[in-house]
Amino acid sequence: MRKNVIMGNLAIKSVAFTLLLSSVSLTGCYKDQRLDVNDPNTGTVVVPAAAYSISGTVTDFETGAPVECTVTATKGTVKNLGNGAYNVSLTKEEVGEGVQVDLTFAAQGYIGTTRSVLVQKISDGSTIVYPVSVSLKEDKAPVEYVDVEYKLDLVFLDKETGKNVNVNYTIEGDNTLTNGNYSAGDYFIISPETDQYKRKVIALSLPEAKVEKDENNVITRKVVIELEPVTVAPTPDEYVTITGEIRDKENNLAKAQVVKVNGTNVEPKYDVYYFSFNVKKEEGVSKYVVEAQVLNATGKDKITTTKVVNLSDAESYNITLNFPCVVKDGQEYVEEGGDATGSVNPEINEEGVVTETVNNIMSDGTTVVLNEGTVTNLGDQTLVLVRNTAEEESSTDATAVIRSYIGTPSGTTFNPALEVKFADNYGGEFGDNFELQYLGADGKTWTTDAEGGSVSFANGVYTMNIAHFSTFRAAMKYNTEYSTTTLSTTEVVEINRMNNDEYPLNNFELRYNGKAGSKYADYNKIVEDVNANFSNENARALVLNTIKGICPDAKEEFETKEYVGYTNIPGWTLLNNADVTTTTETVTYTVTVNGKSISFTVETIKSIEISATEKNMTHIGHSHGHGHGDLNNSGGGIIIGE
Repeated sequence: MRKNVIMGNLAIKSVAFTLLLSSVSLTGCYKDQRLDVNDPNTGTVVVPAAAYSISGTVTDFETGAPVECTVTATKGTVKNLGNGAYNVSLTKEEVGEGVQVDLTFAAQGYIGTTRSVLVQKISDGSTIVYPVSVSLKEDKAPVEYVDVEYKLDLVFLDKETGKNVNVNYTIEGDNTLTNGNYSAGDYFIISPETDQYKRKVIALSLPEAKVEKDENNVITRKVVIELEPVTVAPTPDEYVTITGEIRDKENNLAKAQVVKVNGTNVEPKYDVYYFSFNVKKEEGVSKYVVEAQVLNATGKDKITTTKVVNLSDAESYNITLNFPCVVKDGQEYVEEGGDATGSVNPEINEEGVVTETVNNIMSDGTTVVLNEGTVTNLGDQTLVLVRNTAEEESSTDATAVIRSYIGTPSGTTFNPALEVKFADNYGGEFGDNFELQYLGADGKTWTTDAEGGSVSFANGVYTMNIAHFSTFRAAMKYNTEYSTTTLSTTEVVEINRMNNDEYPLNNFELRYNGKAGSKYADYNKIVEDVNANFSNENARALVLNTIKGICPDAKEEFETKEYVGYTNIPGWTLLNNADVTTTTETVTYTVTVNGKSISFTVETIKSIEISATEKNMTHIGHSHGHGHGDLNNSGGGIIIGE
C-alpha cells in the first residue's frame, strides 16, 4: 500500500481552538445570591447567559490573502467583519444541550467549502469561541470550447487550361449549419456532367476540432477541383486523387517534413502544408492510410499523424491531417514548462496484432515502445502520449508523482503492455518503490491499476507498463505510522483590573495573545534526517515534499492569535489575574520510503481556555466612617479583603 494512514491529516486539520472565560464566583462580602451586605444599593450581581461564537478568517489557498466571503450557518447570526474575517454568534437557546453548526463558505471565483462545528453547552457566565479559518482554492473553471465550423471555398478549374470554371454543384453529407457553414463530417461535392465537362465527385472529410469559446471558430477550407473537358480522351478509371492540408493542435497550418501514402509506390511530398496524390487503384484494396511526420522537439525522433481514406465511388478525396502538438517549421514546438508530445503509428494487421516494433523518443526524453506481437484495439488510429506536468507539479494528496501522462485514444488496450521509459533522476534511491495509478471518472480520485499495469526499475531507467490508455501516473509508495499524545499546561496571566464602583463591571474584555495552528517540533532536524538517509538532491526534495503533504497545515513555527472573551467583575472587586490553560496535541509520525524511515513530530494547539474564578479575585469591602464621602465610603476608608 502507498501508506497505511491518512487520518493524521484530518486530526490536525480539524482543530477547534476554544476560549472559555468562566464566570466569577466570590465569597467574603458576597453571599451565594451575590449581594453586597455592606451596601444594600448594590443589588444582585446578574450572571450573564452563556455566550457562544464561531469566528475566523477566509484566505486564498495560494497567496494567503484575505478573501471577502459569504458565510452562511445553520444556526446563529452571521456577521461579516471585513478583510476576510467573520463571526457567528449563538444564543443559549440556540445551543440548548449542544448543537452542530454547519458553515458554508462561498466567494466569487473560488471553490466553496463547508465546515461543521459541534458547539457544546457551557455554564452561564462563560464565553466560548471556536476559531474556524478556511483557505479557498480558486475556481479555475475548465476552458470552455466550441466546435469548429467550416466555410468552404470551392474552386473549379479546367484540368487542361487551369482556368477557373463556373459550375452548378451540390454538396451531400452530414450537417449543414444554418449560417451556411459546415460542421465536422464527411461530404460529397458533386459537379454534374455538362456539355463541356465530365461529372466529378469528391469525398471531403472535415475533421472534428474545437477552439476556446469567444475565439474565431470558423475555418475557411479551400478545395480545388479539376474538371476534365469532354473533348479530352477519357482516362482509364484506375486512379483516385487524395488531396488535403496539414494543421497542428491549435488549428494552424503546419509544415510536415514528409507526407506519404503508406503501402503504395506513390512518391512522398516533402516540406509541405498541402498535398495531392494520384494513387493507382489496386484490386482488393479498400482503403489507404495517409501519414505525415514532423520532428519532435529533441530532433531525435518523429511525431506522426495519420488519416484513413476509405474508398467509395468518389474519384477524389480531400482530408486534413492534424498533429497533436504545436508545429513550427516542421518540428514540434514546446514552450518552457509546456507538455511534451509523442506519437506512435504502428502497422497492425486485421487481427489487431502489431507487425513490427515501433518506438518514439519524446522531447522530454521519454521513449514510447510498442512491441511486435502486441494485440491492440487501436485500429488505424495514431497513439498520442502527452506529458501531464500539471499533475506532477500540483499533486495535493500527499502523493509524490514522478511522471504523469495522458494517453489517447482513451480506452486503447495493449497486451502485452506498451512501455513508457524515462531516466531515473533520483540516484537509484527509490528503486521499484512506485506504482501505476489511473485517474477515475470523477477527475479527482486516483486508484492503483487493476489491469496488469506496473512501474519497474532497472539499469537507471523507469518503465511504466501500460495495459490501457487514459490518464495515468507513477506514484511513490510509502508507509506512515503515527502515535498521539495530549498535554495541558497552565500559566497565570496578570490582569490587575479593579472595579471600585458599587455596580458590576459587565462584559469586561479579556485579551490573550496565544499560539495557534500546527508546527513541526524541529523542522531542521527533519531536513538533517532526510539528508542523512538520501544522498541524491532530487530524492531529498521528493521525500520532503511527501512529508509536507502528510501534514499540509504544519509550519516551522506556531502562528500567534489574539483570543478575546468577556466576563463580569462585581462591584468592589479586584480581578488580579486569570489562568490560561493551553492544550497541545502532539503527533509523532514515522514515514518509511524504500526501507528508510524518517520520524518527525507535529504539535497542534488544540484549545486555549482562560478562566477567572474567585481565587483570581479580591473583594474590596467598605465601612462607614465619621466623615462624608462619595461611593458609599463615608470617610472610614476602604478595607481590602473584608
